Amino acid sequence: MFIDYFLLEVSFYFPKKWFLALLFSFVAFGYWVSIIGSFSLTGVYSNSPFVLTYTIGLVSLLNIFTIVIFSSQVFLREIDAQFSSLLYTTPVNKSIFLLSRFVLVLLITALTFLLFIIGLMLGHTLQGGQHEKFMSFRLLNYVKPYFLLVLPNIFFCTAIVSAIAWSSRSKTLVFLSGIFIYILYFIASLFSNSPLFANASPVSTETMRLMAIMDPFGLAAFFEQCQSWSPALKNSKLLQLKGNFLINRLGVFVFSAALMLFAIYQARFQHSQKQKTKPQLRETGQRPPSAKVEISVSDKGFSYKWHTFYSFLKMDIRFLVKGIPFVIIIALWVFFLGMEIYSDIDAGMRLPQRYASTGLMIRNIINSFPFFLLSLLSFYGMETVWRSRTTRMNVLEDSTPVQTTVISLAKWISLCCIALLLITISILQCIVLQFIFQYPKIEWNLYISLFYILGIPSFLYASVIISIQSIVGVKYPALLLTVLFFVLTNSFIGIMLGLEHPVFRFAKSPLQYSGDMNQFGAYLHAFSFKMVYWTSFSVLIAIYSIHKRNKAKHISAVLKSDLSLKVFSLLMFAILSVSGYRIYQKTQVSSSEAKIEWMQHYEQKYRPYQDIAQPTIVSVKTEIDLYPTSNEYVISGRYKLVNKSGAPLDSLLLYTDPSMELVQVKIDRTLQKANDNTYGHRRFKLTSPFMPGDSITMKFALKYKWTPFNRHDPMNAILANGSFMRISRYYPIFGYQHQNEIEDPLEREKRKLGKASALKKLDQPDALPYDYGYVDLETIISSDLDQTCIATGEFIRKWRKGNRNFFHYKSIGPIPFRFGISSAVYAVEKSTYDDISVEVYYDSKHPENVKQLINDSKRTLAYCQNNFGKYPFKSIRFVEISGFVSGFNATAYPGTIFMNENTTFHSDLRREKTRDVINELAGHELSHQWWGNSQIDPDDRREGATMLTETLAMYTELMCYKHKHGPEGIKNVVKMYQDLYEIGKANGADEALMRVSPGNTNVAYYKGLLAMYQLHELIGEEKINTALRRFLQQYAFPHRPPTSEDLIHEFLKISKPALHENIRKLFM
Repeated sequence: MFIDYFLLEVSFYFPKKWFLALLFSFVAFGYWVSIIGSFSLTGVYSNSPFVLTYTIGLVSLLNIFTIVIFSSQVFLREIDAQFSSLLYTTPVNKSIFLLSRFVLVLLITALTFLLFIIGLMLGHTLQGGQHEKFMSFRLLNYVKPYFLLVLPNIFFCTAIVSAIAWSSRSKTLVFLSGIFIYILYFIASLFSNSPLFANASPVSTETMRLMAIMDPFGLAAFFEQCQSWSPALKNSKLLQLKGNFLINRLGVFVFSAALMLFAIYQARFQHSQKQKTKPQLRETGQRPPSAKVEISVSDKGFSYKWHTFYSFLKMDIRFLVKGIPFVIIIALWVFFLGMEIYSDIDAGMRLPQRYASTGLMIRNIINSFPFFLLSLLSFYGMETVWRSRTTRMNVLEDSTPVQTTVISLAKWISLCCIALLLITISILQCIVLQFIFQYPKIEWNLYISLFYILGIPSFLYASVIISIQSIVGVKYPALLLTVLFFVLTNSFIGIMLGLEHPVFRFAKSPLQYSGDMNQFGAYLHAFSFKMVYWTSFSVLIAIYSIHKRNKAKHISAVLKSDLSLKVFSLLMFAILSVSGYRIYQKTQVSSSEAKIEWMQHYEQKYRPYQDIAQPTIVSVKTEIDLYPTSNEYVISGRYKLVNKSGAPLDSLLLYTDPSMELVQVKIDRTLQKANDNTYGHRRFKLTSPFMPGDSITMKFALKYKWTPFNRHDPMNAILANGSFMRISRYYPIFGYQHQNEIEDPLEREKRKLGKASALKKLDQPDALPYDYGYVDLETIISSDLDQTCIATGEFIRKWRKGNRNFFHYKSIGPIPFRFGISSAVYAVEKSTYDDISVEVYYDSKHPENVKQLINDSKRTLAYCQNNFGKYPFKSIRFVEISGFVSGFNATAYPGTIFMNENTTFHSDLRREKTRDVINELAGHELSHQWWGNSQIDPDDRREGATMLTETLAMYTELMCYKHKHGPEGIKNVVKMYQDLYEIGKANGADEALMRVSPGNTNVAYYKGLLAMYQLHELIGEEKINTALRRFLQQYAFPHRPPTSEDLIHEFLKISKPALHENIRKLFM
């Protein structure tokens, strides 16, 4: 009997052409993923066991959508066809009947994903000749994750959806079950440090273990099992069914089986016995005389249209919000948003909690709202459009003179009301959370702005969803087309297919709330412009859909009959064309592949120049004019150049970052021979030999401006408030630039580039006298009247000219060619320690941690001066910068430390005294004034250089923490860094600390701290500090720069011989 039922169900799909086309599309999808799928894992092949498990686990989440679509058809087919009354009277075996349907949905989903894997294998096999990217084919690499991850997850999702479908008999609740499953995945990912989330915060080992057991999709267990795998293991080791992964899979299987059996047992093959009783009229035996009543109804005019519109609107809104399903939707959204906000406030194990500010709430609403709303509107839009046909009311509705435009408008506004209601609920929830987390500083203007920032795209989503349903005219194919449209125009898949230009990203703009200092910044202007473009697009699609529904053969015929509509359509088309052209003109899209090709061609063209001697910049005098409101600045400068090469120079190779406009450059005694704007180089020929020790002058002018239609450079962010620029990166420099080389060995092999420029070996001698490249720096910087400018160097004076403020800074002695600037509306807090001015420049909204920052800075100054040597400057400035700047929490320059607003200044330390980020950052960044700025400054192109800067800064940070929280306190810190180091080993090569490469932060920071802690346990803090003081005295500028071997030698000198072998093992 089961076979009969099952084959009957199968017959609904397998002969159908559309179903066969769907199966083929999964093969094509798998092949496409094999072509465009790219993972930035150094040394790991694209078809390795790790990457395949990662890919298959990620893509398998799409099975939720497949299960929901087929479940809504299979499990509720007789209800849709209004056949249930007849079915329930037959002697069908309920258990076997329902089980056959359950198996059908499970097997269809399993088959579609198996076809995806076949397409993936086909693509990898055809690309197998690329030995730098693919290893030899192994079938087990594909099969094992399919059986261990995909099939159990399909069983789990089908069990949940079937239980809800059979108990509720509601398509709405079936749809909500899919959203619920996705929310489960998001929560599991948030709390398991899933690499699928780009900004996931590291979590503790205990949390990771718990999530590995609890995550119903098994991905957390997979990440836990492989978190410490090296690239070699990722290329060879398969996922093992053991430990927490085994417990997880068994738990998922048992739960799914029990839920399936319970759902079948509880399913009812009968209608509800509850019937509404209607009041009966009592028969009096006498009937009143009948009378003919004539009612005059006009179907023309505004009044008729308004009343019909209002009637349809009430019915549609009542249909959407009435009943338990909508309450569940609200509950799911509140729960999902609450978990996102809590995760953001918590900040992971490395950082303390963040304040529950309005900005944090806004950021999470903007990030979470589109996905949830699109899922909701796609389903409700379909149900709203097809409601009349489902209830068999379309015949009566079509017989009325009401216009299609009125009906469609009512449906659109009803969906818009859902979006506005969700936005309102989000705002109310966030305000409540701000009070719960004791930060009730409500910024009403930001909350109100959500009705514009989220409301406009929501209205456009609703319009397009209704239009697609009307144009296609078939319910589920229209839903599939809707999903396809939004996948291509709103997800990363569209970007990977080449649809990354804003003119293809429907109602989507890079609008983000990155911090209180700059809020949405200039992006709000670009957002508004793009919404005009997409509004005109949506209106045109809506006009076409309305006439398609009216069964007009040619839209031109309809337009001829309505002049006003014709003019309106032409106006919308004109707006679409003009705004689209302007967006296209203002936007520059550069793919990652184009960037890599640029790097390849740069190296091929200019690497031959890398050993040609160039002059040294010894003096920089510069003026910088900032224009924050227009996101631009202008630089003029003067260099003094000295030939320190020991041989005459006859030509110069100048480099300027291609993002900068080099307006003018003039070098004494030279003629420009070549100008390559693509790669930023200019070549000059000297009119007379540039002799050793001789000097010449160079003058130049630069301009920079970014547009909100493109992404801003997070290291060169000129903003309305909170600007920060690593400005020295964008000044002209000489010679070939190694940082423009491709570093990935597999990518280099693919492009036949050979080996990248090698780091200097530890035993490779330096040319003497060593050229540090230090400069005397003098800067005059100006900005708007309400802003304060901070630059590297000692502050000299400030003055006002016209409507601008001017600031003069000058270095006291030579400093590295490394300087940064900032500009913002600052409040200032100052103090002194040992004649050193301690200054904090901060946003007035963020005063909470300023006094603690000053106190911790004084403690760090005291520790470093007492143990290492005198602080080299007259002042130390801590400067808050906008969250638009990314890539670091804080960064140290000579005498100045710039700190991101979202870390130091807005961390909530009221309840978490042990996660003392203020003390840690003050200890770490301030110690760079001894390790890595103008004192110990190793050659950054030599092995082990970051051990002398970052590792020693981590040690100083740890000791400052110890002196504030006690010896026992640092054990928890060391345990945390041990966990971080183990996690980091999975993402990069482990190497000896003394030979650490510049980009290996996991070794320089975390392994370095662990090594210094073990050294602390071996010989004690006092001896370490004695060695560091001697090391500083012997190797600080202007002495020759040290190597990591020199530091290890100092540790050995002050320790007992019996400990030497143990000490060497820590670093070698």
